[in-house]
Parts: sequence; structure tokens; C-alpha cells
Amino acid sequence: MAGIGIFGGKKKAGADEVEPRKRFQTDPELIKEYATRLDVSCEDAKFLIDTLVDTVQYILNRDGVVNIRRLGLLFLKIRKRAKMWNPLSKEYYKVALGYHVRFSPSGSLKSKVNNRVKDNLKRAGEIGEGKQ
Repeated sequence: MAGIGIFGGKKKAGADEVEPRKRFQTDPELIKEYATRLDVSCEDAKFLIDTLVDTVQYILNRDGVVNIRRLGLLFLKIRKRAKMWNPLSKEYYKVALGYHVRFSPSGSLKSKVNNRVKDNLKRAGEIGEGKQ
């Protein structure tokens, strides 16, 4: 049975012990998970998530930086004016001065992600999928 492996490659037969990896978490899945963990209704969980996102946006607009412990740092960075080349129209165009949001993960988040990747690599190596 061929499937998708840890890093998107083909998985060999008998490699069912490795956790399947989801590409992304959609809003309804996130709301259900949040509601289950907090033991509240889905409407309350959606309200809490929307309030959190609105608050983060407000603080970013006001202060330019939001530090969420155990998650990371969101901050605004200035995007300089630039001349860009459009190869289709073969013309230069100007990009205006502006801001974009950057994210710097916390040390605890980095270590959790790295430990999970290492565990998956160990399990994949045990079943012969790939070695590092």
C-alpha cells in the first residue's frame, strides 16, 4: 500500500506506524478542537478565537509588537520602497512603502516542533523509509 510519507514522499508498504501529516488546520477544525479542550459550545469557541484575533490585530496596529508567551512574537516590519520588474509586461513598477507582519517563534515552540520531527524521523528510520 503506497501512500504519502513524512515529508511528502511515497511511503513503503508496512509503514503505517508513522503518524499521517495534515497539510493545514481549517477554521472549523480549530473551533471544534478549541471547544472540546475548553468544554464549551462551538459558538463560544468561535467567539473566543475571533476576539483573540481582533485583539492581536488591534495591539499590532497600536504598538507594532505582540508577544504571546510559549507561542512567539508578532511584529511589524517596514517594507522599503522598491522598483520591481514585471517580466510579462517588461516594465518596472514601484512598490510603495508599507508594513508587513513577521513572526518569530518562541524557544519552547521551536523545541516542541523539533522534537516531534526528530521522533518522526526515528520512527521512519526504524521502518526503513529514510535515514539521515
